[in-house]
Amino acid sequence: MRPTLLWSPLLLLGVFAAAAPPAPTVNGSWPTSCP
Repeated sequence: MRPTLLWSPLLLLGVFAAAAPPAPTVNGSWPTSCP
């Protein structure tokens, strides 16, 4: 098992999680229920 293969998707998910919230919140279709 290569750690890089596991780290790549994890890092990508981290980047997406860090870059995703701002856009959806502006759209008003993601964490509107969560204050």
